[in-house]
Amino acid sequence: MFGSNFIVKESTIQRIVDNAYSHVRSHGQRVDTSQGPIKALNSVTLILEDPSSADGRYPFWDKESEDWYLNTFVSPTAAPPESHDHDLIFPYTYAWRSRHHDDGWGYVVALTNILQALNYSDLPFERVDDLKQLLRETYHTLHPDVVLAVLSWLKRENMLLFLINSQIPQEILKASRNDVLGTLVKQLVNTPSSRKAITPSFYYNTTDRYGILEHTPAYQNYQIVIDFDQQGSPVGFESFHQHRSLDASGSIQLDFAHDINWAGLISQKLGIPVQKITIHTNQLFIDDGKSDSEEQPSNIKNLLLKATSGYSPKEFDVESYIGTEKYEKKLEYALSMFSHQSL
Repeated sequence: MFGSNFIVKESTIQRIVDNAYSHVRSHGQRVDTSQGPIKALNSVTLILEDPSSADGRYPFWDKESEDWYLNTFVSPTAAPPESHDHDLIFPYTYAWRSRHHDDGWGYVVALTNILQALNYSDLPFERVDDLKQLLRETYHTLHPDVVLAVLSWLKRENMLLFLINSQIPQEILKASRNDVLGTLVKQLVNTPSSRKAITPSFYYNTTDRYGILEHTPAYQNYQIVIDFDQQGSPVGFESFHQHRSLDASGSIQLDFAHDINWAGLISQKLGIPVQKITIHTNQLFIDDGKSDSEEQPSNIKNLLLKATSGYSPKEFDVESYIGTEKYEKKLEYALSMFSHQSL
């Protein structure tokens, strides 16, 4: 049955991973996706009852690999999107969409700065080949999908305005940027009983809605609910996060690591422990047609790049990426949106 409403409640991440993986492999329905066939179950809830337990803490990835993931993709110390200091290029990171949340204006500033550095005084993009040339010039610092998404969102007139007056998007970025986790914590400090201590979705309705980004954040939002004793004093809290889709092969540990990391920060601020961590995913899946040994990812960096369409600029083959028939359609669509042409 496709919609299973399956619940996994365990004391360790190891047990959650084992039960979730085996259940989707045994009971998942085959689905053909743009990334290949998968087996999937809908509406799955994963509950970690003892977040502080060291038992079974690293079922897929060792601590060094997990820490690399957190530092690269989750930590606020990672450079924001408008920075050019990126060893790896991603279309998004969870840090950008949470600790540097800005509704896409970091991308706009990044693209404006790049265009100015390339001495663009105009935006003479009239053909698909013109956009391809732009992507060849910009992929070292900004993901091709992001470039097309920004052009589709803001159109020619607005991008020309920002190219001439680059201070405008910079000021909008300053006004838009928000550490949504920090805002959540402040709300709980002021009102511990709040039921509104929830982050906005990591999905942006600016750049993500055009279908140009091959991958958009699976992580949707994050909420904290505080538990009180009979005297009304806070004694602990539970975290809840909603996921669009979750790969049962290696990603479960990383998402719990994310929430454990955030729970630690919140616990320090509130002075109470995390009692339980719940992740609900609309779809839990594994790649279909592979053996269990093939299914297990072996390299955290490669997994993250594959899952997000990220790349290393030194190794990226831009011609292969933008030269497919599928990408040609993206380019045509982006050009029509940028030029305000009817489809």
